[in-house]
Amino acid sequence: MNKISLSFAAAAILLCAAACSPMYYPVSLQMRYPSPSGLDPVGKSISIVYLEDGSMQDSLYNNCFSDGLAQGLESVYFGSDKAVEVFDVLVKPGQDYSSRDSLVSLVMATGTDVVMLVDRPEFASDGSGTV
Repeated sequence: MNKISLSFAAAAILLCAAACSPMYYPVSLQMRYPSPSGLDPVGKSISIVYLEDGSMQDSLYNNCFSDGLAQGLESVYFGSDKAVEVFDVLVKPGQDYSSRDSLVSLVMATGTDVVMLVDRPEFASDGSGTV
């Protein structure tokens, strides 16, 4: 009888201790300001277009960067649903992809409201591979 009441008391103490354990509730506190561009991406379809020249280092970096940017936008604006498409464009020599006409043609080709253009990275010339 004494062993049963002792084990019951120990179980009651453990339950009380577990009930009073600290809880962690993460709260994301960020101050957001309107974009200096005046563009509000809420409710718009977004695509990311990255440029590549065929080199493996360029393509790998821009692909990973663009995918990460797309996932970040999806988590903020689309509730982590897959909503941002990522496209790549093989660069032609002498073409300016940041011109208004090129960007308009990218908007028309992707069929989205907003196109974010990611240019090719400039890697360090010392061969270290750093951006």
